[in-house]
Amino acid sequence: IRSQGSLPHAILYAETLAFVCGTSILVLLYHKRIFFKIYTEVPFLLIILIITLGGILFSESRGVWLALFVACAGSLFLYDRRKSLIFLSCFIAVLLITFYFRVDMRERAKTIITSVYTEDENGSTGTRIELWKGALLIFKEFPELGAGTGNFESNIKRLIQEKKLKQILTMVHAHNIFLQALATHGIIGFAILAAIFTALIKWGISEIKSPERIGGYIIIFSTILAIVGGLTEDNLGTTKYLAAYCFTVGLFGPLGAMGNSERVIV
Repeated sequence: IRSQGSLPHAILYAETLAFVCGTSILVLLYHKRIFFKIYTEVPFLLIILIITLGGILFSESRGVWLALFVACAGSLFLYDRRKSLIFLSCFIAVLLITFYFRVDMRERAKTIITSVYTEDENGSTGTRIELWKGALLIFKEFPELGAGTGNFESNIKRLIQEKKLKQILTMVHAHNIFLQALATHGIIGFAILAAIFTALIKWGISEIKSPERIGGYIIIFSTILAIVGGLTEDNLGTTKYLAAYCFTVGLFGPLGAMGNSERVIV
């Protein structure tokens, strides 16, 4: 049984928690500690970190595990390589302990690699591969503006009927934000999506040039999380995820810009 909280799917649950979990890690490791005015704030953040990381692990969402690891390690590497290694060591230790006591989660982790050659088109990875093929075929037919929002599933069904794709059960989206953009919005939509991510990364880099600003690292973390997670899931196509992403960037992006003299409420 995969944990999913009050959300309709375990992956969406884990994706949303990843913003809170990763932001907590960055705030705890940030050396300026501009947030901590009372002693109870550090234990409070640790509790949040433990609860959210537990929810992500027990959701068994392999793509979110990988995205969280890459996003945290990447943003921390830009900040402090030593702390990036500390995070890497702690992350691996948590995974080893969890997988040692939970055989089901250990087997779930193994499928990240083995599913590529063990699953057919009815499996999770096999379905994604067929959808990726379908998205590229749709893009070839409608290269400039795509097939249009809402027309992905109907085109996938048509390609299945034409025997260009194998029969699959899930057809709603491409399970990849970039292929989804190509299929439904063409090269123009893909370019806009790439430009948005590029602008956010550039904003984050400009923010971290000031030693007082942690917000830039959180912008970079959130954007890497969205990009890596979007390689196997159409996360930006889900309004709850998109709202969590925009809320995190909007709330924490300017963090530290006001300086240490002012109280920052998190």
